Amino acid sequence: VGIQNVSCIYGTNGLTDSHITAMYEHLVPEVVLALDNDEAGRKAALNHRDQLVDEDRRVKIIFPEGKDWNEDLVSGKLSKESILAQIEKVEEQKPEPSGRVFRQTDTGIVLEYNNVRYEIQAEGIRFRINCWYEGKLFVDMVNLYSAKSRQTFINTLTEELCLERASIKNDIQELVKYLLTESKVDKKEGKSDEIELTESEKQAGLELLQDPQIFERIVKDMDVLGYVGEELNKVLVYIVSRSCQLASPFSVIVTSQSASGKSALVETVEDLTPKERLMAVSSFTDQALNYAKNINRKFLTISEMMHKEEIEYQLRDIQSKHKLSRMLTMKDLKTGMMESKQIETEAYISIAMTTTSTEINQENASRCFIIQVDESVEQTARILREQKKKFKLEGLEDTEDRQPAVIQAHHAAARMLRPVSILIPYVDAIHYPARFMRVRRDHIRFLYLIAAVCHIRQYQKDMKNHKGMNYIEADAYDYRVAYQQLTENKILSNVSELPRGARDLYEYMREYAREKAESSRLAVNEVTMTQRNLREYTGFGQMWVKRHIRILVDYEYVLCIRGGSARAKGYYKLLADEPIEKIDTDGITTPKEIEAIICKKFE
Repeated sequence: VGIQNVSCIYGTNGLTDSHITAMYEHLVPEVVLALDNDEAGRKAALNHRDQLVDEDRRVKIIFPEGKDWNEDLVSGKLSKESILAQIEKVEEQKPEPSGRVFRQTDTGIVLEYNNVRYEIQAEGIRFRINCWYEGKLFVDMVNLYSAKSRQTFINTLTEELCLERASIKNDIQELVKYLLTESKVDKKEGKSDEIELTESEKQAGLELLQDPQIFERIVKDMDVLGYVGEELNKVLVYIVSRSCQLASPFSVIVTSQSASGKSALVETVEDLTPKERLMAVSSFTDQALNYAKNINRKFLTISEMMHKEEIEYQLRDIQSKHKLSRMLTMKDLKTGMMESKQIETEAYISIAMTTTSTEINQENASRCFIIQVDESVEQTARILREQKKKFKLEGLEDTEDRQPAVIQAHHAAARMLRPVSILIPYVDAIHYPARFMRVRRDHIRFLYLIAAVCHIRQYQKDMKNHKGMNYIEADAYDYRVAYQQLTENKILSNVSELPRGARDLYEYMREYAREKAESSRLAVNEVTMTQRNLREYTGFGQMWVKRHIRILVDYEYVLCIRGGSARAKGYYKLLADEPIEKIDTDGITTPKEIEAIICKKFE
């Protein structure tokens, strides 16, 4: 009738060791006994129930309406729904509690029982188990979901540490049951991993989250981990890592030449991110993302930005739609017919990528913050001093004392952050110049950035309520941090996206326009020029000028006032006689103006 996972026993006395072994091997936590509704069947059901409970299985017993299951099924009296309803309503017999207490930690699971300590850490489908007994240590890799692997581990462990085999077998059985029913290691896709924090961890996390200068502290903590300088970049990548809980997570591309420290920046933020919320990969196959599990609300780091179009398309899908969708051809289990089925996976993921490329695909760039690592001589000097410190007493103290405390505080803080609705009470006072078409995209990203800063500072806010809706409000501090990223770190500036040639041509156009303006008594942004003028002035060829002036027009730094087609000569002029960086952010409301608006509101 469509009920799955059904097998037979061999008569009323036919529950054998083979059945028990199969249940153990396939990790069956619950058994439903369905024997005939007569004296022999009822007696056997009770005996088998007790036997299965002794084997640590949860057991339910159901009976047919008549005497015999086969008769009721063949007659059509029973349906899948009626049988499942009967299973649902009957009482379950459970094993007695074993007395073993499992504790979730940063690295995995800990069990201490009968003077034996197990430290269990998942590594793919296998588990690394450190077993301590009377000062002795035994370490092994085990597939806990394989009966053969478990058996080998139990035999070797009892021999190596001179332990009672029955006791170790029970420990491992309880561990498998915990993994199946309670552990956060194997939760279903889409559910966040919640790890219970100790009181000391909660205190450390709360102290960080309530620090009035939390972003200044983030910079200092990353210094302790060995990444010096780069204050603005540190803050931005940290914000990106925590934005996976927001309605619109962020992505960042870190660009620089090889060996400049871009990977170290991302890896430092990885260290401050709990393992259950981190996906750090160096490469993956074309379809890996489509079939990945437990990817929702994660921070994904890619050590070198991918260039395969299939992978880039999937990443863009995640960034725009916050989900992955694929169409598969599958066989219907009931009819046997092939059919197409669309499968969608939620993917609210924040992403950090690194690249040495100077030219970034515009489709990717439009969805990411783009930052450049500091390649100055001063930054190199800072790095050299930090490298020397590793071989001093101060460096040893950092490694042994300060770094573990910093990491523990940030892991606890990340786990304590909760999704919360955020309002920006001064949002109507934020002026964002509308001179470019692209501000339709950049403006909303700026507002989300303010919200992301507020999200990290949620423990410094009062929870408010309106008609049953809870929310917190962004303040002037949140705006100042976001504004600093916008104006000083140029995160929404397209200068990083522009090829070097386009930036060079823009400066040549400014020089040309200034010279012509002086002789013709015009404003610099009133001077028009043709591609021929620019070829003659710069000495570059036709295709170089043609390609880069089109890019500048597309980005709206240069205006094509007429012509420009295949049949008509194009005349161009500058939008303004300003560096590209200033054009992008000029006119945006300053933090001081926001503070004045907020103060006036409370007067």
